[in-house]
Formats: sequence, structure tokens, C-alpha cells
Amino acid sequence: MKTLKTNGSRAMQVCAVIASVLTCFIIAGTVLVFTAASAPAYAEDAENPYSSISEGGIEPGSATQPGGWSIPDPRSMFTLDQETSTDESIEYGCRTISGSTKEGTTVSVIINNKTYSCVAGSEDMITNFSINIPLVRIGTLTVNFVNGNETCTRNVKVVKDSEIETTGWVLKNSTKVPVLVTNAHKGDIVKVTIGKKVYKKKITKNKAKLKLKIKIKKPGRYKLRMKTVLYNKFGQVLARENEYVYLSNTVHVGDSKKKVRWLASWSKPYRKNKYTNSEQWCYDWDDDPGMDAYLYFDSRGRVTGWQKFGV
Repeated sequence: MKTLKTNGSRAMQVCAVIASVLTCFIIAGTVLVFTAASAPAYAEDAENPYSSISEGGIEPGSATQPGGWSIPDPRSMFTLDQETSTDESIEYGCRTISGSTKEGTTVSVIINNKTYSCVAGSEDMITNFSINIPLVRIGTLTVNFVNGNETCTRNVKVVKDSEIETTGWVLKNSTKVPVLVTNAHKGDIVKVTIGKKVYKKKITKNKAKLKLKIKIKKPGRYKLRMKTVLYNKFGQVLARENEYVYLSNTVHVGDSKKKVRWLASWSKPYRKNKYTNSEQWCYDWDDDPGMDAYLYFDSRGRVTGWQKFGV
């Protein structure tokens, strides 16, 4: 190992420098200890130093520090309008409006000349108010916020959330229309119109998936338009579907293309392949999603046969 060689005078200079540095550190440490002992005690909550102040400290925005500056309450930096948010929309049938705003704010909404209100709770909650409301029309509600001299409003849309579909073919000799209502509400009405005849059924309970069978008189004819519409209790349209009354659901050799057009499951091919002396119609089979079907026609447009097989 090599040894560093120094002369005596150089070593003395180095020692003097080290001694000076140590003296500076001691003086600085004394100042820091004094400052810490004389300063007020603050909360240890690093995320929100204003949330709680230990004994001997100061309240946010209520005291002045040495030097003339004060600690503001961070909540006072925002207006009521800036701190207020609500649901942008609610689905028809929803019975609450919720959101967040300043603590202690009175939140209200007027529906049919009646006021529904609540007082906002703690500001620490993501959602600190919820107003219970009755069943309302599709449209827009205005929510009012009042806190001292501050006021603001928010608009909340009431939107459709229902669907309706016929789950089976209606033929010229049918006596029922099978219907599935998604998000059915008590008081809703299903209206089926076939030609000039109208059939109605009132929904008596709330249900996510409601199966109905609407009784009808035999149409007696096919090619008739059939409209199935779901109305709410206010007469507003929630959902609709348009279909036809079909001849039957059975195909026969020799049937014409015109007749096949009115054979329910065979009426709507997704593709037609034309060849020199024949034609092929291709189907996604409605009765079985795992099945494909093909219908074949001769050069005269008459059915010669068909195929069904699993994919």
C-alpha cells in the first residue's frame, strides 16, 4: 500500500480548515433547534396540512404568522359553482339525483310544482348529496344549489333506457305476439298495431327483463305492417320495433321467390349468390345461432332444396 507523504506545514493548514467547517455546522444546528422550538406545531398530515392543527398552532385563515402572512383555508379558494357537480343524466325510472358540492349547501329540484331537497354532507365524500325524486318525464331537470349568498344550478337529463322486441314470428293465423321488454317500469304500456287493429297491455311491475304475450285476433292476411311500441305513463315513447305479419314459416319445393319473401325465417337472407342456372340464398338461422342455412332456386326462381348445418 502506498503512503501519502505530506509536510508538516501542509498538515496544519488542513487541520485548521476542518476545524472551521465543524464550527459552522455547530452554529447552524443551534439555529435550527431554536427555530423548531419556537415555531407553532402543525399537523403531520402531509397531504392536507390544514386538516388538523395541534395544540399551540393556528386555525386556517384565522391567524397571522410572524412576518404578516396568513394561512388561507383552501376551501375558500373555490366558488360554489366550481365545487358543484351532478349526474349529467339519469335513466328514466331512476329515483335519485346525486353529486357533490360545498358542505351545508341546500340542494333542491322542483317537479310538478313540488320541491324535493336535501342538505349536502361532508365535503370529504365524493358524493355528498342525494335527492329522492318521484318518477319523472323524459326531459331535463334543473337542480338548484344555495349556500349563503352563493347560488348555482345544474341541468340533469332524464333519458330513455328501455328496449322492446318481438321474440317470435307473427303469422297470418297467430293469436299472440311474444314480446320482450328490457327495463320495464310499472305503468308502461305496450301497444301493438297490426293493420288498423290496436292491442294494448299495461305493465304492472318494474322488471329488468319482462316477457309478455299480447293476445290478438288472427290477422287472416300476411304482408301487414306490425308496429310494437313501448310508452311510459306520461305517453312518451320509450322504444319501438317495426315488423310484418308473415304467411308461414315453412318452405316447400316449388315455392317462388315472391312467396319465400313472406316465409318468416326465410324472408331475409344476408347474401344471394347467383350462378348460370341457379341461385343460392344464405341465412344466419334465427332459431339456432349455431346454424347456417342455404336455400336453392332453379333458373325459374323456384325452390329446389335447402340445407341447414352447424357452424
